Amino acid sequence: MERGELRHVLPPIYHDSPTGRGDALVFTDFGWEVLRQLRDAGLPDAVLTVYWSYEFGYLGIQFHFAGSRPR
Repeated sequence: MERGELRHVLPPIYHDSPTGRGDALVFTDFGWEVLRQLRDAGLPDAVLTVYWSYEFGYLGIQFHFAGSRPR
């Protein structure tokens, strides 16, 4: 945001939304570097799980990040 207005630094990317119009503007598009960033932030065992299941209703690709801090 710049002076109350949205300024795109990169070309805008839109994902689908609950309305089905594909109008959800993406502000952060994570890449594989997110795992290194999580580990650098103190989560040495950070992992990414990707899953899909028709049976359980997880349609589309679902992402789950997990990690824990050492005591």
